[in-house]
Amino acid sequence: MTNLVDRPTAAGQIPVHVLIIIVGKYFEKSLNLGGASEFTQELVDFWKSKRRHYPANQSLATIDVLASDPDGSTYITGDGTVKAVDSPNFANVRRVMRKWVKTIEQTEGAVGFLHWIGHGNERSRGGAMTTLCCEADNSEDRQPALNWTRTLGYINDRLRDRSVYCFLDACRTQGEEREYSGIEDGDSYDLWAPERAYVFTSTEMNSSTYWLRDPKPQTRKAGCDKQALGTRAFMAALDGFGARFEASNRMPITAPGIVEAAKHLVNRWSRHQGIPAGRPEGPRSADERAILFTEHAMSAVDVIARGRPSSALCQARPSGVTHTFDAETMTAPYEFRLVRKPHSFSFDNGGWETELDIFHPVVRLYEDVLS
Repeated sequence: MTNLVDRPTAAGQIPVHVLIIIVGKYFEKSLNLGGASEFTQELVDFWKSKRRHYPANQSLATIDVLASDPDGSTYITGDGTVKAVDSPNFANVRRVMRKWVKTIEQTEGAVGFLHWIGHGNERSRGGAMTTLCCEADNSEDRQPALNWTRTLGYINDRLRDRSVYCFLDACRTQGEEREYSGIEDGDSYDLWAPERAYVFTSTEMNSSTYWLRDPKPQTRKAGCDKQALGTRAFMAALDGFGARFEASNRMPITAPGIVEAAKHLVNRWSRHQGIPAGRPEGPRSADERAILFTEHAMSAVDVIARGRPSSALCQARPSGVTHTFDAETMTAPYEFRLVRKPHSFSFDNGGWETELDIFHPVVRLYEDVLS
């Protein structure tokens, strides 16, 4: 494990522990995830950013990383230092995830975030089970994998009164047999403990997720750069896309909101890229507790019309101030991303439309609304 951020927690503060695991290197070279180092750094910077606003009394305490890149060693900058990051081989993954669980377990109310990015598959023997590929070390002759079902049981049993959020970005198609196990090591635990961890997956069962090597211009313009498409959707949601609007500077980001926003963004970006869209899934609970807060809530507005607008420009008035926005697309339906506040709309310098509240990740304005 490589620790990149280790900050003291003030008296009365609740620590937040982030674990990032990105498996970029594989036996089968066609499966390699080029640019994994670059994306690892981006994800570390995301959690270090001052844009992350935690609920009351919570503060970032640690960021730990395992990552590999097919192009060589992975060097990541944490709080002021550059470190070579340890490999996400099976032994390291088990050790680091157990340490992450125990660290959260040690402090009352502690919070955990897990990002896992890499190849994976579903196995149906004995019930649905997700396996997450780890990097093979020099002594192995096949790709090892983590049994996520057993690992989640361990997390649920150990962290019964903690808030833990797991974001898995891996394919869930039916896959080949692999060597696999959970992170437990002879520990006694309840595999079927009630689900307490909030688990978000970038796609549904029997579907793929994507690592973009060459995003199309329209995909970039719509807000998705290269690398992990599903994780980028989660990051956008955690940053405020689709956050519930409230009359305050900081708006809550909730589990149902993350799922709703991620579904919209994955579908939108996949359509621009010309690939089949997966369907992100989240916890079954409709718990509306705030996971984070944001000062940058955003939404999308789609204008579907044959005759107007024609210039792909939108003027919008949130809070009485007029702003001009370019569409993400150059043909109908025109797609815009706007601040998530009530807006009045004007297209092609025409008359102003009735103010609309933007309460969802996307609002669609149809031709009959514009006429």
